[in-house]
Amino acid sequence: GNKGNNRDSPVQAIHLETAAQVSLSVDPLLKQIYSSTSKSYPARIKMRLVPEFLSLLNLETREKIKYLINRQEALCSNIRSSQSWEIKSLDRIETSKQQSVRDCIMSIKSTKLPHLSVFTA
Repeated sequence: GNKGNNRDSPVQAIHLETAAQVSLSVDPLLKQIYSSTSKSYPARIKMRLVPEFLSLLNLETREKIKYLINRQEALCSNIRSSQSWEIKSLDRIETSKQQSVRDCIMSIKSTKLPHLSVFTA
C-alpha cells in the first residue's frame, strides 16, 4: 500500500494466504478492515482487499473477466507506432509562455476534482 497520498510512490501490493481451516473467520475480518468504507488502516497504510480471480465463484463473472483479458491482449497486440513531426512539435517550448504545448495540455485540471489532472503521461 501507499502511505498517505504520495502520488510519486510506486504501486505496491501484498498477497495474503490463510489456512483453509481459519479462512471462514479471517476472510470477513480482512474484508471489514480493508473495505471501501474503511476510515482507518493498520500501520496507516491504505489498501483495498481484492479477491483472487480463482476465488470468484460465479462462472459467468469468470467468463466475462476472461473475455475482457483476451480483448485487452488483442488490442495491445495491434498497437503500432509511427513518427510524426506534428506530435514531436508538442514539445517545442513556446518562448512567450516558457512552456510546451504538451506541458499546457498536461496541466489541465479536472473541474470536479481540481487536484487531479485530466491527462496522464
